[in-house]
Amino acid sequence: MPLLKLKRPRKLGSGAKRGTKKGHLSEKWRYWIMNVVPQILKETEPYPLTIRQIFYRLIVNTKKAKGKFTFKKSEGNYDGLCKHLVQARQANWIEWKRIVDMGRKPTYKEWLGKPTSAKDWWNSWLSNFVDTLKTFNSPMFSNQEYLIEVWSEHEGLTPLFLEALKDYPVTVYFTQGRNSWSNFYQTAIRLKDVKRHIIILHFADADKYGMEMTDDLKEATQFFWFHGESPPITVERVALSNEQVTKWNLPDTQLEAIPITDFIQLIRSAVEKYVDKDKLAETRREIAEKQAQINKWILDANLEGLTRNDE
Repeated sequence: MPLLKLKRPRKLGSGAKRGTKKGHLSEKWRYWIMNVVPQILKETEPYPLTIRQIFYRLIVNTKKAKGKFTFKKSEGNYDGLCKHLVQARQANWIEWKRIVDMGRKPTYKEWLGKPTSAKDWWNSWLSNFVDTLKTFNSPMFSNQEYLIEVWSEHEGLTPLFLEALKDYPVTVYFTQGRNSWSNFYQTAIRLKDVKRHIIILHFADADKYGMEMTDDLKEATQFFWFHGESPPITVERVALSNEQVTKWNLPDTQLEAIPITDFIQLIRSAVEKYVDKDKLAETRREIAEKQAQINKWILDANLEGLTRNDE
């Protein structure tokens, strides 16, 4: 049976697949998995969530509901959630694509496509080449006063950062925890030719470890950029603060605990503060004009007519 083809939902908590145990869910876990989690996934559509995000939303949602079963923050509940969400997806009660793991990625060494003929390879390459010509781009912030970068310790929040910044092509950098000084140096080399004021907007947890990440970043920028020829650089901690934890009544000091709509707006507002929207609109008009010129060249050269029809 194809891997991604959904089977008919089976009884949750039954069966003996790898990673699960026989038997039914307890009453409280049945309530959390079959009632609260689907509600969380519906509220956050279309964004995929990590298990950590679901964990914190469970704490918030069950606390607000003031029902019989309040989901508390504990290592046991987190481990149980991981296990039961596997069962729920294996039983097809929850779609696999709604829960993501952003921390594990393969390093590709082999192309996994099907063998192809010379004609198919030629036509495929030509099609990709023409498609590339139709996506002309240019640095969109080159006429802006600031060069903006957004840094965060949590790669699992990638979909939310991308949604918030879809209209603003700024660099998003995930340190996956505490950054190294080797990487700070590499960042300094990457940005050494920038002549504009550099703004780094930092997002980290509100615990001691997260606060120290911002301190490290500020210290590193002072060390590497404290030269007469370097552009000015500012590190601004956007989240998370203890005041924000109180404001949103968060159950924890983790970024994942922030409600999704509030988090997206927080990111967007932090960036917009440093964007000249009139200049950005002007750059987009120039890009559209240049793309129109390239499209004309594609037609004049009859590039799309160069496909091979040989047998």
